[in-house]
Amino acid sequence: MDWLDEITKKHKLKTSFFIYNLVYIFIGIAMIIFVFSMLTTILGGIQSAVFVEKNPNELYMLLQNSRITVLINKILKNYRSIAFSIATVVSSLLGFRRFYKDKIDDVILDLYELTGEVYKEENYNELDILYDKLSDFIGDLNDNKISLIKEKDAFDKRITDFGHDIKNPLAIVKGNVEMMELIDKNDNESFESLIISTNKNIKRIENYINRLDSLRKLETIEVNNRNVLLEEFVEVLIMDYSALESRKKLVWNYPKDKITCYFDDILISEVMHNLIDNAIRFAKENIEINFKVENKMLYVEVLDDGKGFSNEALVNGKTQFFTENPNKENLGLGLNISNNILGYYGGDLNLENTKNGGKVSFEIKLENN
Repeated sequence: MDWLDEITKKHKLKTSFFIYNLVYIFIGIAMIIFVFSMLTTILGGIQSAVFVEKNPNELYMLLQNSRITVLINKILKNYRSIAFSIATVVSSLLGFRRFYKDKIDDVILDLYELTGEVYKEENYNELDILYDKLSDFIGDLNDNKISLIKEKDAFDKRITDFGHDIKNPLAIVKGNVEMMELIDKNDNESFESLIISTNKNIKRIENYINRLDSLRKLETIEVNNRNVLLEEFVEVLIMDYSALESRKKLVWNYPKDKITCYFDDILISEVMHNLIDNAIRFAKENIEINFKVENKMLYVEVLDDGKGFSNEALVNGKTQFFTENPNKENLGLGLNISNNILGYYGGDLNLENTKNGGKVSFEIKLENN
């Protein structure tokens, strides 16, 4: 009875319920009237057939003693009102059943799909269960909303800071250029000093732009996976950091076997640089970088002997622009960018504290499967 569902779509539930019951009761009573009319017709037919061949006295006795006519007469005389009452109750129940299926059950299924749950018919109040699930769902949405608001506020603050901070190196570069135009061209010492200062501040500007550009590119990042020898990959990293002047000691532990990995070495190298740079920033003296291969998985750990992560960092450390060490060089994007890159490989950054300091780790598959 889809037509009934259609004509009640614009009505409130209680009005729809009344219409469903009214229609089904009308159908039930109509069926009872039809049945009783048929019984009356059948009884009249029997009487007519007998009357043709029998005299009136015999006809009366035959009709009185016939089981069929006795039963039909009994139904017509004694059970008419009961039949109408039963038909009304049964029709009303059927109307409610149809109303529940059309107006409630389908809505419950849709709401379950909205919450990401699978609807199971159980012997308990499904509306109570759905209410609990919707409450949890709305609670999660509110938490996500609060999180997005915080991220937006952090983003707005960082953009404001970025605009303010980039003015300083730009002003220095501009001032250096103006000074170069004014000083004696033979004053090599002054020229060299100005060039060093200019290059340093240009590097600061590049750092800002590269950080923000990396964040933008993550939305349309291209992953170019290939076979990479793990030993060679690590040795390149070691060379990168051996060229840097740092008072921190880096210890590298990695397998010397010819182990082949399948990933984009540029992207994974960026992840490693972010993690190691972060460890250098917070370590007192020592950083340990461990690579381990087991069960066709690559496990990577970066440990430092710093103060470790705060409780807030353990929760929010991978979100955009979060940093516990705000300065002109640190925009709070490194861990977020690294975590997003690892997401392409089904991985995830794990932040934790050890008895000696902080630890960041991840794992990815060795092979393309």
